[in-house]
Amino acid sequence: MPKKQMSKIRITKSIIFSPDSEEEIDVLYNIQKESLKDNRVRIWNKVDIKSLLQQKHIHAYILQNKGINISYIIFSNLSHECEIFSLGTIEKMRGKGYARELLEFFVEKNLSDNNKIAFLEVEENNQAAIDLYEKFSFRNVGIRNKYYSNNENALIMKRS
Repeated sequence: MPKKQMSKIRITKSIIFSPDSEEEIDVLYNIQKESLKDNRVRIWNKVDIKSLLQQKHIHAYILQNKGINISYIIFSNLSHECEIFSLGTIEKMRGKGYARELLEFFVEKNLSDNNKIAFLEVEENNQAAIDLYEKFSFRNVGIRNKYYSNNENALIMKRS
């Protein structure tokens, strides 16, 4: 009888909701810094993160596996819409489904109301991210020319 494959992610993951302690802010900052180190998007400092999360409608989730902080998402959640500000996975854990699982969790927890829409911006050359977002029914609805510091364009994506 073949062994049944079980996702290690589902068994050992935990997600921290809206970090507010200094230690959790540090964790979120470090995951963001590691996941965006080769990217050209702005990395928020700890003061920015803390300030963001003090706003009632701004939240963050951190995905951990076996004690390793792997992925994060920072987003706003208003009554009629959400906006994803940042989503990332540390480099050595990419391609293993962590960002997908975190995005799935985000969608289940925040977009279950059929009337709620979500927006995000993504670098137009980040095909891996675009492919992931499209799997969750995000569609390209516009472009922000020269949005990033390297003059790269950002795609505006919407899920309705």
